[in-house]
Amino acid sequence: MPSVINIQEKRMSLKKLEDEVAKLRKDNKVLKAENKELATHNKFLLDRLETWAERNFQERQKWMNMTVDEVIAINKNKPDYSKEKELAKAWDEQSERVSKMKVANG
Repeated sequence: MPSVINIQEKRMSLKKLEDEVAKLRKDNKVLKAENKELATHNKFLLDRLETWAERNFQERQKWMNMTVDEVIAINKNKPDYSKEKELAKAWDEQSERVSKMKVANG
């Protein structure tokens, strides 16, 4: 009889080990999928970084190689925001006066 109990214990132990192996395989499959996804995302980010670096380099080269005439032409074409700045300043001053009047009037 001891052999029957021993065989049953071994079967239970074997079943536990098989369950553990199945769980580990499932976990491994999930981890592989996550790793693949992260590698793809990493490649995407590296491609974006490379594109940005190339565009940035070209823009810097354009500005470094610009002639004085080109700089003057760019400055002539810049929009003049002085009226908008004055209006914003006047608005802020008016807002301050209104808040002071509210404080004074209680």
